[in-house]
Amino acid sequence: RNPITAGMHQGICYAVIDLGTQPPNPKSQYQKTERKVLLMLELPEERATFERDGVQVDLPRALSKEYTLSLHEKAGLRKALVSWRGRQFTADELKGFDLKNVLGANCMLNIVHNDRGYEDIHGILPLMKGMTKRAPENELVLYDIEDRNIPATIPEWVRKKIAMSAEHQQATSHREDEAAPMPRDEFGDDDDDIPF
Repeated sequence: RNPITAGMHQGICYAVIDLGTQPPNPKSQYQKTERKVLLMLELPEERATFERDGVQVDLPRALSKEYTLSLHEKAGLRKALVSWRGRQFTADELKGFDLKNVLGANCMLNIVHNDRGYEDIHGILPLMKGMTKRAPENELVLYDIEDRNIPATIPEWVRKKIAMSAEHQQATSHREDEAAPMPRDEFGDDDDDIPF
């Protein structure tokens, strides 16, 4: 295994995946179900060869970070977004914010190796002055838990997490015409762009 070097790396968010309401993490002291979201970010300077549709392709390596889907002032997602933007949200921005706005957004990732030697994202910051924004090389993915058709571009390990969600379990336990409505996320449907 060849870990990504610790330190600062340019990153691009290419996937925002609604994981739904996840069961409690057995390793956490807080045993509660929470609505989760996964951000996937590619690192254009860190390359690897992957097989895609039977063809070897050179693509950026990627890391992901899971957050509780909340914009409460103490929530990890809000702290990460404030750090990424380089400024606080106004009340109006919070009210209309749509997480899809981070798709394609560039950032700096502070990567730290954990005690098992795996990479963790320990900070998301704006690009440094003078750096060039880059376009993502991976196809952009936006997934809402209400969509029962999980895109094939979502990795298998993420698909398994989605399958564990309360929303997915509920949908698969009912016939299509009896399915209960899924809860909407708390960010609303306002399409106003928030600059990143």
